[in-house]
Amino acid sequence: MSGSCPPRWLKRICRVYAVMLCAYPEAFRIQFGREMQQVFRETWRAAVTNNELLHFIPLMFWDWLRTSFRERLAAFRSLESHLKGWWLLALCGILDAMSAAMNLLMLNPLANFIRDMSVLALVAGACAITAGLWNSGRGSSWLLSLHGLALGTFGLIGLSPLVRRPLGFRPISLLFVLMAVSVGAFALGTAQRRSGAPNRCFLTVSAAASLGFACSFIAVGSGWVRLGPPPSYWIWMSCYFALTALCMLSMAVRLHGAGSSQSESPPVKPKRAPALPTPSA
Repeated sequence: MSGSCPPRWLKRICRVYAVMLCAYPEAFRIQFGREMQQVFRETWRAAVTNNELLHFIPLMFWDWLRTSFRERLAAFRSLESHLKGWWLLALCGILDAMSAAMNLLMLNPLANFIRDMSVLALVAGACAITAGLWNSGRGSSWLLSLHGLALGTFGLIGLSPLVRRPLGFRPISLLFVLMAVSVGAFALGTAQRRSGAPNRCFLTVSAAASLGFACSFIAVGSGWVRLGPPPSYWIWMSCYFALTALCMLSMAVRLHGAGSSQSESPPVKPKRAPALPTPSA
């Protein structure tokens, strides 16, 4: 095949290539879309003239697959992608605050909110797992999923029909250790990655306090330390859920604020567009 490409065929082929450019991120297309279409049009004409379409088309497809995947992966790892699901952290914090309040209500001997607290733990755990999976592969998001898994398991145990009598703390102590360690490590990682925000110190202190609660859970679960009357247990649990609620809400506000400032600034655009394979003269 030699000679020039008919104008109508060239227009159709260029339209197909314009659709293929949708595989690139929007910021990339805004900056380089017209340039890439112009380069494609010229290289296609040169390939037709030099009878090199059979060589040009496979190279063009390979270049499109490679570069579009690379740019999508870079956008997926960007700060904006990392901040998806901040509202799940806020919801998890609100549910933890409700659990803290219910633990205080349990100081009344006639009150019984065990099933209600189990439902709150199950929903909060689902929110944390979803937020962790939504941001899978980014930093320490797996710690958030681990926290949600332990919290959700605690909720399932409270709702299980197999549990016919109140459980002591020892059988579920490991779950609380996992909750405290995972959320503390995640808060500490968030404070270190997002430097400059006013609540960085609060997140660092909250992470240390959460790790302190983990040590207390180990001590009580192992029998090294014994709690006093039942009210002391409910106050202890209320303090832990209140700390977790503040930690979750603080991280949600921090991440949402970082996402807002990121959206107000101009999008970070790639330095250059990928070059299409050029047929030999």
